[in-house]
Amino acid sequence: SVTEALARLDAAFATAAGNLRAMAAGDRSSLRDALPEAVRDETIAPSGRMLVRLMPSEDLWQVEPLERFVDALRSIDPEATGVPMTQLESIRDMSRAFVVMATLALAAVMLLVWLDFRSVAATAICTGALMLGIAWTVGAMAVFDIPLNLANFFGIPILMGLGIDSAVHMVHRARESRGGRIRYGATARAVVLTASTTAIGFGSLIFAAHRGLQSLGLVMLLGSVACAVVAVLVVPALVRLAGWEGPSRPAGADGGDVRKPSPLAPHGPKSPTSG
Repeated sequence: SVTEALARLDAAFATAAGNLRAMAAGDRSSLRDALPEAVRDETIAPSGRMLVRLMPSEDLWQVEPLERFVDALRSIDPEATGVPMTQLESIRDMSRAFVVMATLALAAVMLLVWLDFRSVAATAICTGALMLGIAWTVGAMAVFDIPLNLANFFGIPILMGLGIDSAVHMVHRARESRGGRIRYGATARAVVLTASTTAIGFGSLIFAAHRGLQSLGLVMLLGSVACAVVAVLVVPALVRLAGWEGPSRPAGADGGDVRKPSPLAPHGPKSPTSG
């Protein structure tokens, strides 16, 4: 009815008038008194100092923008604090730990390889193949615009343990045939197969919702493929440069290529003897 409509209109005008009076009163009050109590307790100290919050214009997931943002804040207030500061310090601490961790991992891997081969040349070939595979991985990351971050740089020490396996298998095959023509066929196929399963396992992380896990999956996928390619294509060349491979030899030339019949194999009919 008309009466009810006029009543609602009067109520709306009264509410608007009350809001305007509150805004006017707040405009005449100090900022501390004008703010709601919950906001005031969070943003203004009892001494009267006010909290200042700044929002960055760049993506702070990247290290360079994060460093610029933190340096700009500390140039104004060296005691400024917040998530960007703690994140940057964590990145720096983890970067130093990464260098130590990677160095120790490489040293441990080289020691184990040397204990296996007891050969400096074999250890150098395996380690060189590993480092070349990691270098190709880092190069592929640049090509595909994959930045090194807190999540994926742990993939490098993991690759040091996994990526050298393919080179070790290839070098073992070469040492078994040293001095003769080395045929890597079955070993190379096995290396490609195992590297493919490793790449599939870690590569499945690229479907994760977390950006860090996605980047780790990409790094491990690229690294597994790179180390396998180096093992199959580069290690045989390094073996030849080391002088382990010689010309093809006739069967039995080294005393080990002639296959002797097994005592369990069936014997053919004996030749008749003349009496």
